[in-house]
Amino acid sequence: MKQYKSIFLLFSIFFFSNSLYAQQSSFSQEIFVTGLTVPTAVSKAGIGITTITQEQIQAVNPSTFDEILRYVPGLVIRQNAAGKLTSLSIRGGNSGSTMIMVDGIPLTDAAGINNDIDLSSIPVDNIEKIEVVKGPLSASLGAAAMNGAINIITKKGGDKPVQAAAQIQSSLLSQYYTGNASLYGSKDMIDYRINGSYLYDENISAAAYKYGNTENDPDAMGHFSAYIGAAPVDESKTSFYIDYTDRTSDLDNGGGANNDNPDYMQQTKRVSTAFKTSYLYNDIWEPSLNINYTYQDRIYGSSSQIKNDENDIFDGHSLNADFQNNIYIIDEFTLTAGINYEFNQIYSRTGILENNKNKNSYAGYLQAMINLFDSWNTVIAFRGLKVDNTDFIPLYRISSVYDITPVDLQIKAAAGNGAMSPSLYQLYDPVFGNSSLKLQESFAYEAGFTHGLLDKMIVYGLSWFDNYYNNMIAYGSYIDENNSIKTGFYNETKTHTRGIEAEFKINPVKYINFGAAYTWLQTFNIDGNPLARRPEHQVTAYINIIPIKALKINIGFIYNGESVATIYENSSLNDDYFLLNANISYQINDNIQVYIKGTNLTNTQYEEIYGYGTKGIEIFLGLKAKI
Repeated sequence: MKQYKSIFLLFSIFFFSNSLYAQQSSFSQEIFVTGLTVPTAVSKAGIGITTITQEQIQAVNPSTFDEILRYVPGLVIRQNAAGKLTSLSIRGGNSGSTMIMVDGIPLTDAAGINNDIDLSSIPVDNIEKIEVVKGPLSASLGAAAMNGAINIITKKGGDKPVQAAAQIQSSLLSQYYTGNASLYGSKDMIDYRINGSYLYDENISAAAYKYGNTENDPDAMGHFSAYIGAAPVDESKTSFYIDYTDRTSDLDNGGGANNDNPDYMQQTKRVSTAFKTSYLYNDIWEPSLNINYTYQDRIYGSSSQIKNDENDIFDGHSLNADFQNNIYIIDEFTLTAGINYEFNQIYSRTGILENNKNKNSYAGYLQAMINLFDSWNTVIAFRGLKVDNTDFIPLYRISSVYDITPVDLQIKAAAGNGAMSPSLYQLYDPVFGNSSLKLQESFAYEAGFTHGLLDKMIVYGLSWFDNYYNNMIAYGSYIDENNSIKTGFYNETKTHTRGIEAEFKINPVKYINFGAAYTWLQTFNIDGNPLARRPEHQVTAYINIIPIKALKINIGFIYNGESVATIYENSSLNDDYFLLNANISYQINDNIQVYIKGTNLTNTQYEEIYGYGTKGIEIFLGLKAKI
């Protein structure tokens, strides 16, 4: 069997190959902005970058946010049941060490276990583009970007005063349906967008069926967002954004055997607001102010407790304010300087905490972008970080790209450190919290290249990465300072991850393109044992066919190798698995599109987190319309 799998992997890489994000537009010079001071072409922006365009998102007509990310090399997605709590790991790091942003503004959950947002709560209907950056970005973006960042760029106003769009999607095999509608436009100096959506899904048991659990656990989520922007002159831009999500998820008592619970659920309400303004003076100085606030309310319990708001666990407040100055000294040199303040608070209305718990972070930062000879681009970043009573923490990063234009070869390298304080949940949860937790620290470096052939008909690349962690926060049994055995959060003294990311893309003719991505990942704790739920081998492949202008066919493949299932010694393994997905869309006219989508077409049974359920085969029908 192992020999068969090896042959199949090689075949996938070299013959059936297309990472989803190797479609036609991938061969153009996409503009990339995350972690940089000015928009920059991907070929010059640095290493470890994936840009997911609107065309690529529409190619799969995603139902959930994680569906978009599963084809990005170096990312591991984990769900405790399909559609439930979803997190990701970049290059073997912890889930909380990836900064999630919306239009460049951090999106956090002060009451979350790792301070990070549940990815399954992010709607997909309002996403224009996604930028994924892997590597140490704490110096450029903030502590939470220790392993990288994902920037969700939302749709804005259209090119007419009033426009509208809508989409519906329903499963043919289960009780699943979703719909969204948008009203948007622009007039003179104003642009706006109002968006609403609803999703209902009842095709899964949180505790996996194979362990004897039989009850389905529905998931329902409503979402509303509104954006307005104003540009009274070309040099200025001001915008305001508000986002509201209300979600109720049926849960079970845990993963594994006999954990069905017919009356246990979670309700989460999240409100996020953001204000941004900037002005360019004399094409030299561009100050900007960004302020965002997030409130998250989370209740666990029976249906009556949810209805009566009786079993509140933790609520969270997050406030982030950033004042940044871009100074365009000459075309070849841009300097950025700024200050940042972040406030996080958790509290409980039911008295689980004796008093509110707060965390304050202060930072000042400098970043320089240097372009020499129009071929050598370097970013140097420094940030000084202070978290409450901790010592001053210096953070740095350097990234460089050398573009040999005549042969279309880019040689890339980067290095930097990171530091991240424990979340308030990890410190103060009354059952699993550990107030003695130390700051997590890291050092990482990477190097690689990208090479285009035949006017980018063929593009391939290879990257090597190496990450070293001190005091990575883990969950399990540990011995505290009183020599007592406890279960909860603790610091792993030394952790190491390393690996290779390889990509191959080919666009042989106008209407067909294919390629592949492969990730090899090794992880080690201080005893040399692998970290949990991090597969050593991952392969994604995709082929896109456009037989006629109106018809698009998308076939995708995902392979995840086996991984250690839990953090405990002598842990069982999560088996490796293959997933086959497809999407066929037909554009009836400029305003109407119909599509049919299939996920897990081989009906593979698999687990991402031990004991929790995942979906079998699903077939969806969808309709999109706009005016």
